[in-house]
Amino acid sequence: MPKSSKTTSFVDLLQSFYKCWLENTHLPGPGVRNRLEEALDRAISLRTRTAEFYLGLARALQKESDEMEFWLGRALNEGNLSNLLAFFRNKLKETDVPPDIVDRLATMQNQVSNSLRTAEERLRRTPLPGPALSYQWALDLVGALEEEVFAEALACLFPVSSIATTALKARAAAQLKSLALHILEHSVDLSLRQKAISLKEWSFRLANAGAAKDNALQE
Repeated sequence: MPKSSKTTSFVDLLQSFYKCWLENTHLPGPGVRNRLEEALDRAISLRTRTAEFYLGLARALQKESDEMEFWLGRALNEGNLSNLLAFFRNKLKETDVPPDIVDRLATMQNQVSNSLRTAEERLRRTPLPGPALSYQWALDLVGALEEEVFAEALACLFPVSSIATTALKARAAAQLKSLALHILEHSVDLSLRQKAISLKEWSFRLANAGAAKDNALQE
């Protein structure tokens, strides 16, 4: 079988796996859902949809092996983030997160959902985008996240499970850093590079915040 056919089959297989996982992980839990549980379910849904979008980029760029492997890696990491978020199901109480933070989180999630819908539509309209467009779409998608709200939400998770929250922070920081470094390595576009530099700086702040919390816990 030609290499391209093998690659396509692998991407197809991975995409089918994600669709199956997506269907199972989104089944609502028993009983009435409070606003915090709904926010957690939305977060898991957005991460898994983002994984599927990255798989779509991998498929679109499969003739460029470095790009295909990069986006496959991003998709897998999004899946890991979804799993970490799912860990908090049935562990969070509505009182664990202040209502104002839940409000801001819901607003940010709406922004991310709209940005993701735009990214998905762009890929449908331009099924062979090339690396530059894929970088722009991914940066626009990540740009819908609000650093302050993201940090506040993670801080509320820490008392529930410091280990899982630290892992979540590390994965999220690594995802941001990987995207930033890949763009800086492969793009000469000034606008893309400036956004990538800002993203890299955010990844460092997020990683260092996690390290500071760990150190404080150990003291």
